[in-house]
Amino acid sequence: MTKHVLTLPNKKELSASQTRKLLRDYRRDCPAVLELFDGTNPGPHDTLFEIDILSINALNAFGSASPMRAMTAAWTKRKKIEGAVREITKAELQALSGREMGRQARLIDRAVCVIDDIFGFGYTASSKLLHRLRPNVAPIWDSKVAKWYPEAKYHDAWEPWINRMFSDVLAPQNRYCLETASQDLPHGLSLVRLWDIVLWQQKAPSGSSVPHSMP
Repeated sequence: MTKHVLTLPNKKELSASQTRKLLRDYRRDCPAVLELFDGTNPGPHDTLFEIDILSINALNAFGSASPMRAMTAAWTKRKKIEGAVREITKAELQALSGREMGRQARLIDRAVCVIDDIFGFGYTASSKLLHRLRPNVAPIWDSKVAKWYPEAKYHDAWEPWINRMFSDVLAPQNRYCLETASQDLPHGLSLVRLWDIVLWQQKAPSGSSVPHSMP
């Protein structure tokens, strides 16, 4: 019988049951996030809605900073954001070829940089807003995720990290564990969002540093 395990970026393994427990714990501990950020998301879409901007506060996108000026700035730049996002696929990650995944990584990189140029947005808030528009493929970046991917080559550009993350998520055993564990969450979350939750819930490896260029 095959023993299904999920392999984290530092090669630590979690059993399928441990993976399910992490997601169940997240559902128990963060119901408001699932309702306000994930539950109000109509899936991949091109139009930036008011709720897209408002909902990223459920993931503490702006930290201790006041979010109003940043959210207002994003709203005034919504056409620019929509233009940057429009080319990104609405297909599920697992449906893409390897070549197409590489192309999508470049498009995601470009879109994050467009959003990051808006007043009050760093890479964390930018990735959370982009995930609202393309939850199927756009990953979320924050300080906890950064600790799982400390390699120097990821400090200078998003594209290498996105490709690495795609590879991690789609590793056959990882994909199986994520898809099985997703049954414990209410909103049909994408593989990249499930991976984000696992990394958030699981204690990051000690000694990891956070890249300064990806706050």
